[in-house]
Amino acid sequence: MLNEMNNFTADITIKHYDNQHDFNNNIEKINDSYIYIDEGNISVFSIFELIKINTTNNLNNIKKLLDYIGLEYNKNTVFYDILTSFSNLKDLIEILNNFEIKYKKHFEIIETTGYSQGDYAEVIIPIKKLKEAWGIKVNLEQLQKRIDNLFWDPITNINVVLNLNNSIYKYDNLDLGIPEYWNYPYNINTAKKDTINKIKKDFKYVAALDRIIKTVEDAFPTKITESF
Repeated sequence: MLNEMNNFTADITIKHYDNQHDFNNNIEKINDSYIYIDEGNISVFSIFELIKINTTNNLNNIKKLLDYIGLEYNKNTVFYDILTSFSNLKDLIEILNNFEIKYKKHFEIIETTGYSQGDYAEVIIPIKKLKEAWGIKVNLEQLQKRIDNLFWDPITNINVVLNLNNSIYKYDNLDLGIPEYWNYPYNINTAKKDTINKIKKDFKYVAALDRIIKTVEDAFPTKITESF
């Protein structure tokens, strides 16, 4: 019985890991653009899949644009000529708007910044393909957090192993209700609080609860163990 003995020990580790594998599974680069591909569940072979330009009703403005970028009008290649003249979709959208050319885009762009000067990237979110794959509307706010983590934050794991009178109890991120990805900088106090709250809930009817919590508090690390 947990109430009758005091043989309590706790082994707690918090580590963060390089997320390069996760990054490669979710981010692809086409030309100068990063594209979110959702664990490889969607494929984007070229930017031609992400935008459609009305080359009929915008003919005069299209010719003005082609003249601006130094190209002759060719009705068979006009779409290709315009799209391949720009290194990224953001620049393309800006120039189409400037020349009042109508288009339909199937993407959004998420901007992400890191923790050092120069940490910046733009990521194309192919919302039409994602909606088809997921069957639901794309939540760009949630994806913003996901993109930020993929580009700048290592994955953080916490593991708690309690030995209470030779009975083993194990907790990890999922058990403790800790988000899969923590925002940098990692907060040890938050992890400690989440761990203790979970233990209080699981052992709330145990008279030795205070001693169990004290064991966990004493064993809790003061810093993250880096493991790349």
